[in-house]
Amino acid sequence: MTLCDFEGCTRPARAKSGGLCAGHYTQRNMGQPLRPLRHVRRTAPAKAPCSFSSCENPSRSLGLCGGHYAQARASKPLIPLRTRRPNGPAPTGCEVPDCTRTHHASGLCRPHHREHAGGEELHAPAPDSVNCRFTPCAGKVVARGLCNGHYNQETAGKPLTELRERSLSNPAACTYTGCSRPYHAKQLCAAHYTQLWRNEPLRPLLLDDRPADQRPEHCTFSGCTHPCKGRSGLCNGHYTQVQRGQSLRPLGTFTPTGTRRELCAFPGCDKPSKSKQWCTGHYTQTLRGQELRPLRTKQAESPCSFETCPRPARTAGLCGSHYSQSRRGPLKPLPAKAPSPCSYEECGLPAEARGLCSAHYSQNRLGRSLAPLKKPGGRDCSFPRCDKYATTRGWCPGHYTQYRQGRELRPLHIPGQPCTFDGCDKLQDARGWCRAHYTQSQRGTEMRPVQQPKTGCDFPGCDRPHLGQGLCRAHYTQRRKGRVLHPVRSTRDPRYLAELRAQDTSECRACTKILPIETFRVRRDGLPQPYCPSCASLRSQSKKFNVTVEFLVRLAERQEELCGICRTNKGQAAWHLDHDHSCCPGDTRCGTCVRGLLCHACNTRGLAWYEQLPSHLRTFQLLNDYLDNPPAHILQSTDEAL
Repeated sequence: MTLCDFEGCTRPARAKSGGLCAGHYTQRNMGQPLRPLRHVRRTAPAKAPCSFSSCENPSRSLGLCGGHYAQARASKPLIPLRTRRPNGPAPTGCEVPDCTRTHHASGLCRPHHREHAGGEELHAPAPDSVNCRFTPCAGKVVARGLCNGHYNQETAGKPLTELRERSLSNPAACTYTGCSRPYHAKQLCAAHYTQLWRNEPLRPLLLDDRPADQRPEHCTFSGCTHPCKGRSGLCNGHYTQVQRGQSLRPLGTFTPTGTRRELCAFPGCDKPSKSKQWCTGHYTQTLRGQELRPLRTKQAESPCSFETCPRPARTAGLCGSHYSQSRRGPLKPLPAKAPSPCSYEECGLPAEARGLCSAHYSQNRLGRSLAPLKKPGGRDCSFPRCDKYATTRGWCPGHYTQYRQGRELRPLHIPGQPCTFDGCDKLQDARGWCRAHYTQSQRGTEMRPVQQPKTGCDFPGCDRPHLGQGLCRAHYTQRRKGRVLHPVRSTRDPRYLAELRAQDTSECRACTKILPIETFRVRRDGLPQPYCPSCASLRSQSKKFNVTVEFLVRLAERQEELCGICRTNKGQAAWHLDHDHSCCPGDTRCGTCVRGLLCHACNTRGLAWYEQLPSHLRTFQLLNDYLDNPPAHILQSTDEAL
């Protein structure tokens, strides 16, 4: 760090100040002679005491000390601060007379400290035997001389009122007519309170309070022989209908008949069939629409390289145990260990933990009493032409769900089958319908044919994929922004453009001509412009004269890429768009006053002075023919729109 150049100054020099510190640099800028700087010692003034009477603490803000300023910010009345406890043993009880609570802070118990922090008057504790100070209430005092209910009213800022009793006739019964269940909330039982909380009309409960030996064994619905569910008097299916608010209707019935499971129908497959006469692997192939093929078999694992060890090799040609031995020391035979059976009676499975098999160990771990394991059955679903495995009451999970929900039993989803709606060739998704028709049925709308999605854009000459309203993404964005639909600029491969630049050439985006790279203007990043000078001129003039680029391109093709007057080739120069100056004198052009494309000489040296001549001096036939019949007017008259 460089110091100031002034003799005797130890301050650091300031940057760009001629080697002087900030103080001497200021003296020089003000035209004063350089002199030693004064060292000012700042001493804080003595703080005045707190403006609260009898408070000797120094003031902090607004003439108050820290404690009284905190009371003022909290909009509390100013009260004297409690002095700190001198060093010594901590108090064990509250300082309020007749208070037997333990000490919490500042010599007070927790309730009195809360009152002191809130600026309230310290209340004397009430004895436990005193009743609530509210006159009609005989409840036990909890806090501030009030019972629990009235104390909650006071803390909530409400006026003290009599507490509402649960029920006048029976304090422990529900007030709904005919309901004898115990009170839960708002003078209702738990079930009726749930109906009230769900904004449902209160209705009698489907409960039979008679003893279990006097209740009906079968469903009370006419013609239903299924067993009752609990105290509802209905079976599972009809009770589900009531819970859903549906009208009771008969349930579907079956005659459970099953057959033994056979082998897979695929030739050479010895696995048992699971569904549709296929095993698990071949049934998965049918669901995925794949060609049926033999399943792969696991390759036999090589045994452990240690003699007399039948275990499969895992690492370095050894089993897991011998590989662990090889890392610790020499290899040795493993002790023979015969698997012990499960300690539960009539269970022949091998024991895995605590003398039990995995299933009985799970029962013991969950706190259940040990029970025999269910043996897997060998029947298919009893529904006609359903080959799925039966799990409950002779039905597969799908048909058993239909039975429990009280729906009409119907065939399940069959993969590969078309939709049952007339004229729909889509595959089924649920209940015999495709996804679209199933959605219509769930919404309750009229079933109608599904509209086929469009594949391409409706804009002429656009082959991009469809997005919405018959348009691709680019044309849909143009319509959404309120623009006139116009062709979308095609993208070019950057690798193709890089190859052209390596050959000192480039391609114009508009006319697709490959020209020398010197013809194109250069952008800021050093790459050539995407348009050649001619096309760039047409694009800029189309916006200026309110015409389209396509119109100017057709006009140039009609003039055979030649000047409209002298019929010479313009070369690499830009076009000059000629228009009638008497039509649109301002900056805005109507588009109909355009006359043709000219070269630089004809536009600046020809028409520039020829149109200013009097009519009797305009004797140049070549220019008169151009002015009488401009190429742009001929193009417009042939119904080729702008």
